[in-house]
Amino acid sequence: MKKQAPIVFVGSRHGFDFLTENCDLLGIEVVGFLDRYFPVGHVIKGVECIGSDLELYDNPTKYKDCKFFLGNSWDGNSRADNPGESGYSLRKMRIDLIEELKLPVHNLIHPETKISRGSTMGHGCYTGRWVDIRDDVKWGNYCEALDYAAFGHDVEMGNNCFVSVKGFLAGGVKAGNNCFVGCNATVVPGRYGETLTLGDDVKVHGHSYVVKSMEPGTTAMYSGKMMRRRDLNHDDIEKNISG
Repeated sequence: MKKQAPIVFVGSRHGFDFLTENCDLLGIEVVGFLDRYFPVGHVIKGVECIGSDLELYDNPTKYKDCKFFLGNSWDGNSRADNPGESGYSLRKMRIDLIEELKLPVHNLIHPETKISRGSTMGHGCYTGRWVDIRDDVKWGNYCEALDYAAFGHDVEMGNNCFVSVKGFLAGGVKAGNNCFVGCNATVVPGRYGETLTLGDDVKVHGHSYVVKSMEPGTTAMYSGKMMRRRDLNHDDIEKNISG
């Protein structure tokens, strides 16, 4: 097996142990993480802060023998204006940094992930244990799937999509950019042969059951003892909170 380049994480997360497990299995040395919000030497889950991500703008070749990986994740619920308070904003900001500087990026695909024929994924992607990806699935860049997530044939996802533990996208589902599917959530067309589309920035909360297409920026929620779909845009959310 060809030796993999060492990895530098751009940003930090409390789930570093999941990422570093893949690195160990793939034979990738972890150099540390870059994060403007932590002092040098700060350690999270055994990974040390080695500097600020901002330094890459001044010297993008500082870690020329390494590849990079997007360090922070998000929970599907963050939309704060202050990037320091929002995992979503931090993730988007660091994707922009990596793309602008054209940094080389690792994929961290767990060896126990099953990927069937014809399936492809972009760069900066991650899979956990026992993820099941069927035939002709297409992922964009910076997509993540946690343990036991499953994707039926011909599923398509744009960039920066996140599928949590045991999330399921049935065959033929099309997801846009920045979509979040929570744990144990199911996305499956309600009628045979119908195309189900999730627009950009759609959030499917954990245990939700989605059977119809969702407009960009809407949210499917699980509430009480029954599963139902509720579309909320950000203005509605603010109105409900203030009201």
